[in-house]
Amino acid sequence: MILERKKFNGDGCEKRSCKLDKLVSHHLFLDISCIEVFANGGSEVFTSRYFLNYEDRQILFSAEGQVSCSITKWQLFNVRVFTEKG
Repeated sequence: MILERKKFNGDGCEKRSCKLDKLVSHHLFLDISCIEVFANGGSEVFTSRYFLNYEDRQILFSAEGQVSCSITKWQLFNVRVFTEKG
């Protein structure tokens, strides 16, 4: 499994990788400044700073060989927490 993103200075890409014998589950969480990838129930985890470009509308998944998968997207909303002063 490989997580690849552009470097902040625009000079190439950064990669994180691990070897998996089998990919059973894959969860990806993305917010305005971070991406987290959990493989096989958290046996492998990647975390990286990632700043969304709101014009981007795609995420690329690729694999060697035959792959079957399902993808579900949840739209998250901003939550504000208010506390009482006193």
